[in-house]
Formats: sequence, C-alpha cells, structure tokens
Amino acid sequence: LKLSLINLAIWLLGFYFLFHSLLNLTAELLRFGDRSFYHSWWNANSIGEYWRLWNVPVHLWLKRHVYWPLIHRLGLSP
Repeated sequence: LKLSLINLAIWLLGFYFLFHSLLNLTAELLRFGDRSFYHSWWNANSIGEYWRLWNVPVHLWLKRHVYWPLIHRLGLSP
C-alpha cells in the first residue's frame, strides 16, 4: 500500500508537470494560447451572426472547407 501511494503521487505530479505546466508553457511561447474559441454569441442579433460567433474554429473550418469550395469551384452564388 505504501508503494502504491508513492506511485500514484509520482504519476499525478508527472501528469501535472506534462499537461499543465509544460504544454501551457509551450502554448504561451508559440502564442497558441492566444486563440479565441468563441466570442459573445449570446448578444447575436441574427442567426448568421450567431453561427459566426458561437465557435470560431468550427466557423473558420466550415468557411474554408465547405463555403469557399462551393463558391469558387462550383460557381454557386453566395
């Protein structure tokens, strides 16, 4: 039992160091932590504005991989 508690403490400290400390430090150095994942979607005045604000990475992915190919490759109107 003594060995398992020490082992658990080492694992918890390792996970804390890796996932909380090291990866957050890396994100700050690479400016990855400055990303904005959502804006004030609760103040949206229209459904279009809501879809642009609720989840920025999803909106940008859909715009890049669905909207622009439909407009430019297939010639559909916006």
